[in-house]
Amino acid sequence: RPSLAQDPLSDLDAFIGRGMRDWRIPGLAITVVKNDSVVFTKGYGVRTMGQEGRVDSRTIFGMMSTTKAMTAMAMAMLVDEGKVRWDDPVRKHLPWFRFSQPWVTEAITVRDLLTHVTGLGNADMLWTRADFTGREILERVAKLDLAYSPRSSFIYQNVMYHAAGEVIAAASGMPWDRFVETRIMEPLGMTRSRATLAHMQAMRDPNTSSAHWEFDGVSRRIEEQPVDPVAAAGAAWSTAEDAAKWLRFLLDSGRVNGQRIVSESSYRELSRPQVIVPA
Repeated sequence: RPSLAQDPLSDLDAFIGRGMRDWRIPGLAITVVKNDSVVFTKGYGVRTMGQEGRVDSRTIFGMMSTTKAMTAMAMAMLVDEGKVRWDDPVRKHLPWFRFSQPWVTEAITVRDLLTHVTGLGNADMLWTRADFTGREILERVAKLDLAYSPRSSFIYQNVMYHAAGEVIAAASGMPWDRFVETRIMEPLGMTRSRATLAHMQAMRDPNTSSAHWEFDGVSRRIEEQPVDPVAAAGAAWSTAEDAAKWLRFLLDSGRVNGQRIVSESSYRELSRPQVIVPA
């Protein structure tokens, strides 16, 4: 460990280099934000294994499940506008949405969708190994048995975050991806960020990372696995430079350049512990 007098970033390059070798990572970008200052931003390695394009702070990477924080933030904005309440029944906004048990359908709230406590077990096969539309994925939830009684346990849920994205669309009158891009990314100045793989690919930007997978100890480029069918769960793309703007926004309690785009009360609700996760 560095001494208190030592620059805490002085050994970071070596640490990241070791990590990239240990984990066989072709490239990555990192940003460090302290208070309201970006104290470190740098790219490492290459965008695609076997090619020369280097990663820098503007290289586009998938945000994956950190997208969920933007979905929760979007919901908080709608709470501020009086269009949604955290404890609204989901059926108020999606009257066609059902679980396998009618009482659960009536009981599940918007908060439950965001906190992984609906009682639904892992349902990722609905989107990772099928070609269903977003609406079809949610309609098929009614055919799935529950894994536990609602709010009695915790199972991480991508499909329920997709349902939250549909609540956002129904309450706001615009699709989830447009809401996130226009109400969050644009005000924050995240100019190289997009809400979905399709939107990112439409940029045709060569400074974009490639997906890789390890085969017999060798990392190779693979095709992207689209998360767009359940976009609100993990489809967004960003850069280290743009991610720093998102981090500064969160550390400043939901303000951009001193202007609040989510109320202090909603920000506190987003930050408050919600669920005790079992061992």
